Amino acid sequence: MSAGDTVQLQVRKISGYATLSTSDFTPQHKLSITRLGDVPIASRWEDEGRTSVTNVQSLSGLDVHREITVPNTGDLDFARTIDVFHNPTASAITETVRIVGNLGSDGETVVFNTSDGDTIVEPTDLWIGTDDADGSGTPALIHYIHSVRGLVPATVEVVG
Repeated sequence: MSAGDTVQLQVRKISGYATLSTSDFTPQHKLSITRLGDVPIASRWEDEGRTSVTNVQSLSGLDVHREITVPNTGDLDFARTIDVFHNPTASAITETVRIVGNLGSDGETVVFNTSDGDTIVEPTDLWIGTDDADGSGTPALIHYIHSVRGLVPATVEVVG
């Protein structure tokens, strides 16, 4: 998939995970359900090849899948990754979920902004912005943690 003229993106299957990689093969945003090992995935293309959708996996009673989209309009280069957790039951399900990735900052990741206007990462933040320490090189990333009506995570942590 291509996001504009400058960023080439690849949806790859690495060790059973659907990952989004930049052209230098830096894997980003690996979804991990804590109590499970590698889960084999398959995917299909939608939106005329702009979206890769993984097959639905039943994990701890949750129906889980991932969608990675690169839009073909606008003048900004980006990809959107959405992890969908659907509870088909009437009972509450509690599960630990980790989204792990190499942000391309080589251990120099800084948070430059959050949805509440500071640089402190908190579960109440709807989104956080990260970049490398010098602001050049790898692109800045915006990570949407949850929506206004979405589940608020117990913890959010940026490491590295």
